[in-house]
Amino acid sequence: MPQGILTGKMIKKAINLAKPSIFAILNDPKSVWRPKYVAINIAAPGLMTRYKTDIDAETKSWDPEWPKKKQFALIAEKKTDLSEREQASTREIIAMTPWLVQKGEYLYPGGVYCEDIIVSVSGAKGDTDEAIANIILAMIVFLSYQETTLRKEENRMIV
Repeated sequence: MPQGILTGKMIKKAINLAKPSIFAILNDPKSVWRPKYVAINIAAPGLMTRYKTDIDAETKSWDPEWPKKKQFALIAEKKTDLSEREQASTREIIAMTPWLVQKGEYLYPGGVYCEDIIVSVSGAKGDTDEAIANIILAMIVFLSYQETTLRKEENRMIV
């Protein structure tokens, strides 16, 4: 697949730009149910594969009572699957068209969709997951616009 405006490097930069806000959110006791941790799954035009990572804001030790971290990664991936298939955010799908949710998928918010960019987050509370996903999405869109402006200024009009 040919490289477009959006790249894996840009996704990584977007997450790095979002990290201060993500850490602040995860360190607010009202925003998490226990661990200060989220798994992130991103699908977007131009990416060869989904971008997967996680952020741990100082969870000292993983309580054996909590689900395994890989479970949160799976839930984030399932949120991405649902948003990609239905071309909508998971909150919208669950609230407006819940019959579209298929076996093995989750009734959790936290997958956001904007013009074929999907950012899904899992691990904190549903509203927290969604807020973090929206912050990352905003940074991806910002960096895409920034790259487009730079290319125009350099007269590199063909992508």
